[in-house]
Amino acid sequence: MLQQQALIAALIEARIDKARRGVLFTLSQPGGHPYNWNCVVEKCTGLIKKFSDDLSTACIKPQEPKLPLGVPSSTMTDVSAFQKQYIYQGGKVCHILFNGQTIIWAADAISSLAVLSLNEDSYGIAQKDLPLIINTLLALKQALDKLQKSNIMTKKQHGDDKFIKQIFHSLRAAAKRSLYRIVTCFEIYIGDLGLETTTVEQLHSFLAYRE
Repeated sequence: MLQQQALIAALIEARIDKARRGVLFTLSQPGGHPYNWNCVVEKCTGLIKKFSDDLSTACIKPQEPKLPLGVPSSTMTDVSAFQKQYIYQGGKVCHILFNGQTIIWAADAISSLAVLSLNEDSYGIAQKDLPLIINTLLALKQALDKLQKSNIMTKKQHGDDKFIKQIFHSLRAAAKRSLYRIVTCFEIYIGDLGLETTTVEQLHSFLAYRE
C-alpha cells in the first residue's frame, strides 16, 4: 500500500511538473521502449480494476430465502443466516470503500497525464493506452453505479458511516471527472482511438454532457 501511495504521489507531482512528465513520455535508450509510461499505466489501471472488481463482487446480493405460508421454525435459521450474510456484505463493501482515496488519486492522475500527453507526448506513447484507460474508468463508474442502485449504502454499517458515504460520493465524482477530462480533450479523435462499439456507446452521455 505504501508503494502504491508513493507512486500516486509521484504522479500527482507529475501533473504540475513538466520535467517529471517528460520522464514518463520518453523511450528507453537503447531499445526505444516506453518502460516508464508502461509502468504507470499498469499500476494505475491495475489498482482501479482490482477495486472495481472487488466492489462488483461484494455487491452481489445474497440469495434471500423464500418463505411460504406456514413457515416452520427451522426455516427461521435460513432467514437468520441471510441477515448475517447481508450484514457481512455491507461490512465488506465498506471495507473496500474505506481504501477508496488511493483510487481517486489514481483516476485523477492517469486521466490528467493522458490529457497532457496530447501536447507533450511526441512519441505517441500514451495514446496507445487510451482505450485501456477509458475502459478501466468506465468499469469503475459502472461498479459505483451498481452500488448506488443497491440498498447497501442506505444501511448504517458502523461508526465510520459518514466517512464511507463521503468517499463513495467522492469516488463517483472522480470517475466522472476523469472520464469527462479525457472525452473533452480527445472528443474529435474518439473515432480514431480503436474503441469497441459498446465503449463508444457508453461514452455518449459524456460526449453529450449528460452525466
